Amino acid sequence: MTGWIIFGCIVLLLIILFRQSITVTVDYENKLDVKVKFLFFTIYPAKPKKKKKPKKEKVKKQKKQKKSADTVTDDNTEAPDSGEAAESAADITEDGDTAPEASEKQKKPKKKFNLDIEMIMDYVESAWPPIKKLFKKIRWYDVYVDWVVASDDAAKTALQYGGICAFMYPFFKWLTTYFTAHVKEVIIEPDFSKEQQDIFIYFVLKLRLSTALACIIWLAWRVLKTYLKYNKDSEPAPKSKKKSKKQAKKTKAVKKGN
Repeated sequence: MTGWIIFGCIVLLLIILFRQSITVTVDYENKLDVKVKFLFFTIYPAKPKKKKKPKKEKVKKQKKQKKSADTVTDDNTEAPDSGEAAESAADITEDGDTAPEASEKQKKPKKKFNLDIEMIMDYVESAWPPIKKLFKKIRWYDVYVDWVVASDDAAKTALQYGGICAFMYPFFKWLTTYFTAHVKEVIIEPDFSKEQQDIFIYFVLKLRLSTALACIIWLAWRVLKTYLKYNKDSEPAPKSKKKSKKQAKKTKAVKKGN
C-alpha cells in the first residue's frame, strides 16, 4: 500500500512540474535585459562564480614544476644527425610502399555535398507544424511600449515616426489575433526638440514545459521519418536467416531429385 502511495505522489509531482511555465522577461531601456526563470530558479543570466584565490604554497609548487619541466625539455631537445636522416629517407624510397600510399590518398576525390531542393522542402514541411504549434502556445503578458522618436532633423523624425507607426501598430494587431497576448500600453510619439530617441519596451513570455517537450518530441519524430525516407534505399537490407535456411533445403531437394 505504501508503494502505491509513493508512486501516486511522484506522479502528482511530475504533473504539477510539467504544468508549470518557463517565463522569459524582456526589458529594454537603452540596454537589453533578458531573464529566464522556471519556478524559483533563474536559468539565465547565471550567477557568476566567485574565483577562489590560490594559496601561496600551491603557486610555489606550480612554479617549481614548470622550471623542472623546462630544464628537462632543454636537455632532451638535441639536433638529429644528418646521417640518420639520410638513412631514413633512403629506407622509405627503397621500400616503395609509403610513396604510392601517399599518392593514392592524394588521388582520392573529395565527396561533394549536393543540395537537393526537394529534400530540403520535405524537411521544412515536416518541421513546420510542430514549430508553428510551439509559437502559437507562447503567451505574451504585460506588453508595454513607450517610444519617443527624435533625430537631428525635423523631416527625418517625421519620416522615422511614420515608418515606426506603419510597422508597430499592424504588428501588435497581428500579435493579438494569432497569439494570446495582453497588450497593456503602446505609445509612439515624435519629439522635434530632442536629438536622441528614448525607447522603453517590456514584455513577459510564458510557455508550459509540457507543451515545449511535446513539440520537441513531435519535431524529432517528423524529422527522423523524413531522414529514414531518404536513407532507406542507400543502406543494403540484411539477409534474414530464415531465407538462407529455406534456400539450403531447396538445394538439397534438387540434388536428391537429380
